Amino acid sequence: MNAAILLAAGRGSRMRNSVTDKILYEVGGCTLFAKSLLAFREAAVASLWVVTYRDESQKERLANDVTKMVPDDVDVILVEGGEERRHSVQNALAKIPPETKIVFVHDCARPMIEAKSLTKLLSVAIETGGATLAHPVRDTLKQTREGQGPHPIADHTVDRSKLWAVETPQTFQAELLRKGMARAVSKNLSVTDETSAVELLGHPVSLVDPGYPNPKVTTPSDLSYIEFLINKDNA
Repeated sequence: MNAAILLAAGRGSRMRNSVTDKILYEVGGCTLFAKSLLAFREAAVASLWVVTYRDESQKERLANDVTKMVPDDVDVILVEGGEERRHSVQNALAKIPPETKIVFVHDCARPMIEAKSLTKLLSVAIETGGATLAHPVRDTLKQTREGQGPHPIADHTVDRSKLWAVETPQTFQAELLRKGMARAVSKNLSVTDETSAVELLGHPVSLVDPGYPNPKVTTPSDLSYIEFLINKDNA
């Protein structure tokens, strides 16, 4: 069996109270959380969904979306999240059966994920052990100097030819992910994503470009972009 950890417990502090809960924000009659669920339902890549929640009030609303979206052949577990993403992932991993083969970890603040990407990630993770959605960095990047007054000073241009911006889902053979997260805990490292944990084992992680925008809702302006993308798809 395969499992999907669906991260929904984030605080959304950078939304500056513009919305009550960014992943429960509705566009076209559907919450952003439900839009992530739709991709997993269409792809049918996981027979267990583990949803992390922030508090009891949010848990109730998330459960309502899950009830509407979950297929009959998929089991669901709701797990309280932690202070940081790594804690939420660890809480979710503790609920996943040991016979699980592949684990998807998806930040539900990225609602534009498509079923075809999930299918691709599954294939690559089975073959190589780990894969994540990502895209090549296209902006010009500058390294700054230290101690140069109130405004950062550009020191030099960073070679972007080998730089990629990592997204989610991040997908791994389950035992590899468990070992990576355990290594991060043993070293007391605050890893910001699961790829970083697996890298601690010296195991390569494949980067898969989705070929379409897969932005994360972090600030109020991101909601406008997401609305544009969803409305464009529905036009």
